Amino acid sequence: MNKQIYALFLLLTVLYLSNVYTADSENYHVPEDAIARLGKGGINMIRFSPDGTKLAVGTDIGLWLYDVNKGVSSGLFTRNLGQVDLLAFSNDGSMLASGGYKNPILQVWNLHSNKVHSSVDLHKGEMALRALTFYNRLIYTIHGFADIVSYNPDKGIRESDHRFYELYNISTFSYDGAKLAGKNEKGVIDIRDVKTGKIIAKFNAPDDTEKEDITILSFSPNGKILACVIKDKSVILWNMENQEKITELNGHKGLITAIAFSKDSKTIASADVSKEITVWDINTGTKKCSIKGHKNAINTLTFSHSTTPNYGMCLASGSRDGTIRFWNPTNGDELTLFSTGFTEKIKAVAFSDDSTLISASYNGGVNIWDLKIDAVKESFTIGENDAVGLLTISPNCTVIAGQESAEYLTLSLNNYEISRTLDRDSNLALWSIPSGKKIIHILIESKHGDIGTAEFTPDSKVIALTQSGSIVGYDIITGDEMFRLKKAISSVGGKMVFSHDSKWIAVVDLITPPHVWNLESPNVPPKVYEMEVISLAFSPIRSSLAMVGYEGIYLWDFTADIQEIQTITSERFSSLDPIITFSPDGTKLLESAMSFDNSIRIWDVQSGNIIDVLSGHTEAVTSMAFSSNAKLLASGSNDGTVLLWDWEKISSKLNP
Repeated sequence: MNKQIYALFLLLTVLYLSNVYTADSENYHVPEDAIARLGKGGINMIRFSPDGTKLAVGTDIGLWLYDVNKGVSSGLFTRNLGQVDLLAFSNDGSMLASGGYKNPILQVWNLHSNKVHSSVDLHKGEMALRALTFYNRLIYTIHGFADIVSYNPDKGIRESDHRFYELYNISTFSYDGAKLAGKNEKGVIDIRDVKTGKIIAKFNAPDDTEKEDITILSFSPNGKILACVIKDKSVILWNMENQEKITELNGHKGLITAIAFSKDSKTIASADVSKEITVWDINTGTKKCSIKGHKNAINTLTFSHSTTPNYGMCLASGSRDGTIRFWNPTNGDELTLFSTGFTEKIKAVAFSDDSTLISASYNGGVNIWDLKIDAVKESFTIGENDAVGLLTISPNCTVIAGQESAEYLTLSLNNYEISRTLDRDSNLALWSIPSGKKIIHILIESKHGDIGTAEFTPDSKVIALTQSGSIVGYDIITGDEMFRLKKAISSVGGKMVFSHDSKWIAVVDLITPPHVWNLESPNVPPKVYEMEVISLAFSPIRSSLAMVGYEGIYLWDFTADIQEIQTITSERFSSLDPIITFSPDGTKLLESAMSFDNSIRIWDVQSGNIIDVLSGHTEAVTSMAFSSNAKLLASGSNDGTVLLWDWEKISSKLNP
């Protein structure tokens, strides 16, 4: 009898764990042929439910829903994976709508079951969603620049639309959903009635404000105030009744990235790229407190409700540092570090062994993953700035290199993007893996120009840098110069690769054509190929060099110094920064050159045919790496996640 009970207990346990695993796999939305997804994506938006018990987090790969009291999360995902930068709860808190500018599907979730209530496929011509709200049991959206469209969330069908032929590149709905504010091409802010689409009020920006300067609009919960963010670091508050300016809030040191009103409409918070949050008293227009604690720019703010368990009336912030934090808006004290793990923009991935993966993100965060449990076992941060440039990991995975001050955040049409700065630090630092200790700082003389790209030699002993007029190799222990190859190579982006036997080095950038040196005869002028090339990769088993150009993919063979060219494809490529790599056996070439679909295409080298496509990322693929046993492929992406692909399964399918 005891044995039967024990057997039953084991069966129930297995079933329970099976259900948990299945749910977790669905939550992470692992595509076909992939084993796991590492990371939650970068934070785009956070919002509390009406009763304050739930916190919704929209990321670059989907939607996470937190129980505020317990701090535990559920991933709300379907097969239609997409970026979520718009969230709206129904008034009774029973439904949650999600979507995004680059997301072609409007999802409505039943929060009693955490299941899809309905979904609507949006036409690509409508440019997906720009604003979203519930109003009178309908969902209202802004499609593209000019349409107010309503949907029935129960039926998942389109109810009505108002096209007003006015281009709004910035738009938002009021807290109750009844009004829409949109900034037109002339910089004028129109207020429209959502049901009729008619203009009911207009606001003119200050005379010295350019039409592109208005970056964020937001209504107060009581509907009496419209906040307008001017990108020169100020917030203007307008009276909705008479369209007169109430006050102007100044004091930010960087571009303002997010604002939020408290639920009682008495307080407004604003955050900027300098990692600082300012809380303002609306009645007096004075600063209540300044909040510092995030390590990177802040993407989103929201105030909780008075009914929020343990954190009533707190201010929540989501940052590019991957964390969500709760604050006391009265004195700026941090209440809790609510959640972590939302990674922004993976720049490099590498396997240190067959069960350990290293990933590095643009802001210097380095994670060491235990692939047996798909969890981070160690992590550290390099640099002290919002972004670290030229991240590269040594082949033996013991060193990571990067520029500590190489990039900064700038405002684009839909988000804050990473751009290069002309006065960036030209020096390069190296850190030890896994300790994260800085081991050397290589000082670059300004006369040699900025660093274009960096790459380790296959033996991991030397790091080579491209600078204007030369390629220089430095010993990673001493920092001594090991070699210098002279040629007119610019320092504008580019790629650099070594052959597996360290005999050849190939370099290309956005200005000059590809150059290939024989490192055994460094004084011999390089071979120059007069063609437009944007990416390079050497085969791991022979001296074959793949070149991706705007007009196709070409393969050069360097056996016995005899170059034989093979055209794999003459297809035109549109990406400015394609990633390519060979399969471990050298028979296949993987590329992410067609960045608009964020997929990885697999080419057969011999036939020049596409033999498979791997899809699952929501933004461009930035790095690829194979495990040493050739069983796994890792792909890192700007969506902040790493996908682990079952390369053994994919290979067997491609080679039946």
